[in-house]
Amino acid sequence: MWFFLLSLHLLLANKSELEANDSKESDVKDNNGENLNIKIEELKERMKGYNELLEGLKKSGETQGH
Repeated sequence: MWFFLLSLHLLLANKSELEANDSKESDVKDNNGENLNIKIEELKERMKGYNELLEGLKKSGETQGH
């Protein structure tokens, strides 16, 4: 009997841990209810664009070397 209860407890613990992990990845919201994962991806794309722009400016000599 104790083996059955222990097995049931472990199964339920694993299920709740998996559900918690799923919600962390897909449902991370900011204070306004917007998905933060989407915001992070948008910021990465924006930074990529800024880095490309900076590299272009460096190559064309328009920066002052700060």
